[in-house]
Amino acid sequence: MSNDFEGMVTQVKSMFDGIPGVEVEVIRQPAGWDGEGLPPVGCECEVKRAMDWMKCKILFISEHHVVLKSKEEICWQTQSCQFRPMRTESERKRDESIAAMRNFATNYNNTAVIHAIEQVYDSIAAGKIPHITLK
Repeated sequence: MSNDFEGMVTQVKSMFDGIPGVEVEVIRQPAGWDGEGLPPVGCECEVKRAMDWMKCKILFISEHHVVLKSKEEICWQTQSCQFRPMRTESERKRDESIAAMRNFATNYNNTAVIHAIEQVYDSIAAGKIPHITLK
């Protein structure tokens, strides 16, 4: 466990010192996460609070608050965030390609158009459309 984490644990525990009936227990979890439930402490994942996804490392998380490290240390309400595992290179390329294709669609906010673009991309990736390949 890193010194930063241990320092944070000490700081959180000290916030509850002296409160009768309150005991803080640190549960250490593996850093791996499959996207189900909330990401565990130490997990490197992606978070979205407003418009864009960003890479982060979870420093503390509960059902109410999350402290994460991205470019800087941030504390947000957990309910205001979406989390997902880090995407692979091929997943990032897929998202970039679909976003570029959406720019050429005249009504790209239409759910059916977005779904069709995703199906076309997936068909190209699967080799189902002759003479078109992905790098």
